[in-house]
Amino acid sequence: MKDMIQRFFSLLLLGALTAISAYADDKGVTIYLTDGTHKQYRISDIDSIVYDEYYEEVEPQYLNGHEYVDLGLSVKWAACNVGADSAYQTGYYMAWADTVGYVDYMVDEHAFSYSTYKYCNGMSNTLTKYCSNAYYGYEGYTDELTSLLPDDDAALRYMGEGWQTPTRKQMLELKNNCYWCYTDNYRNTSVPGYIIYKVKNDNDRGIYPGSGKEPTAKYSLRNVHIFLPLAGYRRAEGGQNTTNFDADGVWARGKSGLYLTADIDTGSPESAYILNLKSNTLGVNSTGAYRYYGCTVRAVCSPEVTE
Repeated sequence: MKDMIQRFFSLLLLGALTAISAYADDKGVTIYLTDGTHKQYRISDIDSIVYDEYYEEVEPQYLNGHEYVDLGLSVKWAACNVGADSAYQTGYYMAWADTVGYVDYMVDEHAFSYSTYKYCNGMSNTLTKYCSNAYYGYEGYTDELTSLLPDDDAALRYMGEGWQTPTRKQMLELKNNCYWCYTDNYRNTSVPGYIIYKVKNDNDRGIYPGSGKEPTAKYSLRNVHIFLPLAGYRRAEGGQNTTNFDADGVWARGKSGLYLTADIDTGSPESAYILNLKSNTLGVNSTGAYRYYGCTVRAVCSPEVTE
């Protein structure tokens, strides 16, 4: 009914303007905005009047040449993964606290396993840094480190000062304060993943698959958002099961995505907290997220460094 009324008044207004212009080509129409500004148009130049969804025109913003997006949260989120040039690209795979990024198995042949992990001596219970539980430390080693130091932050290394890997708290903020919409074809690229929208009202916060809620507003790609592709992850082969590896040695690409946070699980420090994405669910957890896994990173920057 609302659309019908809008169309009716559009036709009525356009008809009136057309009638006026037929007798006076020099007539104009002035649009006054609530902020006191106004703009005039020549009636004879108006072709049509369309009621459409309003969307926020946002100029791209950059820090060190990398675009960020303001989703209305405590930090700004990068528009692309670390090592990627566009939102739908995978970028680098890297182990937690390792700043060396890899592209795929066919290019670098790097095996993501405890045997190659930077901060252990070959096994899960031989950690040599970021260890809060003596059971997992090499010869009982522990330290007080539970979050990435700057020297071990891949986001800082590749994107420069002001960028960092998001903390678990910041990742939970993203999950609980945005509208998450799954797509299997982002911008006609055939890349599946999640479009994460800046909400238009508080009722739409924390809507994602499994939340049991539906958005109250309409959202489209013209609205402020970021996109997280289901980039899979890298890991050493587990036994004889190679079903989920693709030709590039990536596990479950297109089916899942593991995005690193800056924090370990203090009870089980062989694991780090990640954003775990699937087409029908998402969560921020540490279950099975071993630090040697090759995961993707979506960086954040604080408002202070962007102002």
